[in-house]
Amino acid sequence: MNKKNKFGQNAEIIFATLSSEPNSEINDFEKIVDEILSVDNVVRHVAIIDYDGNIMHKKINENMKRLTSEMEDVAHAADLNIRKKMRKMLDNSLGRTTFIHSIRERIHELFFYTEYFQIYVTCLRNLDKQSIMRISDAIESIIRKRIPY
Repeated sequence: MNKKNKFGQNAEIIFATLSSEPNSEINDFEKIVDEILSVDNVVRHVAIIDYDGNIMHKKINENMKRLTSEMEDVAHAADLNIRKKMRKMLDNSLGRTTFIHSIRERIHELFFYTEYFQIYVTCLRNLDKQSIMRISDAIESIIRKRIPY
């Protein structure tokens, strides 16, 4: 995982500056993912992806079955990277995208964008809008405390 991001910097090194323990960036990714999964038992999947489309860390709620294969996860991460680049074209006129909520037939998708990472979260589909917003606010609070926005 020594890939450079679009800024020519190693994403793990950038993230490590947030950590109080030397060389613990991978543990920090894991801690953030675990903290997001613990927000509510309807959170099914969390992934931290850099802006080159590399999955830094991901985890599925242990009480839920996988909906996608490993290969689909990698392809989806690359797709997220392309979508982010498309949105970036409007940053000067509309401002930076920081959050997106998408509804699929089987899941809710929550996309959080920070300076260096995308945090992709899925939740069960049967949630109402108020529950999704409550969960989104809790996740955003975790992200803002742990990752530069």
